[in-house]
Amino acid sequence: MTLEKTVARKKGLPGRITRGLLSIFLPLQETKWYLRAARHMTSRNIERMRDAFPELITDDKPPTSPDWEKAVAESGCTPAQLDKGYVSQRRRWRVLFWLMAIPVPLAALTPFIIGGSISAHQISTCVVLFSGAGVAWSKALIVTYRLWQLRNRRVSLAERGTFQHF
Repeated sequence: MTLEKTVARKKGLPGRITRGLLSIFLPLQETKWYLRAARHMTSRNIERMRDAFPELITDDKPPTSPDWEKAVAESGCTPAQLDKGYVSQRRRWRVLFWLMAIPVPLAALTPFIIGGSISAHQISTCVVLFSGAGVAWSKALIVTYRLWQLRNRRVSLAERGTFQHF
């Protein structure tokens, strides 16, 4: 009985060059190495996240949303006081928005009016002002939503809509 040895044939120079060029654009072998090495770490991290954030118990019913009168009573204010407070808060956020949003176009156009160039300082100032204006605008939208809930007698826990939440 003879045992035949199969000899693995070495790839020639053109095959090695082709494989090397393909690995530059499509690095399959390296990707397999990374995935094989990262599999254990990823599974451990997922296990840690599951331990840190246990799943919610699905057997319990979600709490029922209170009715509108109960939500207003829990806030400790009358509907008129809540309405007045929300209107004044919305006005303050809108004024703050316009105080930050108006200087941005002026700061951006100033170099063109003067005849100079825009500096990094002016660009960063415009970005900061626009960011602050965005925060003020979103806060004004939140207050407008709470005002809408109050006026339309809508309240729900899912929307964080009890008046104590705000």
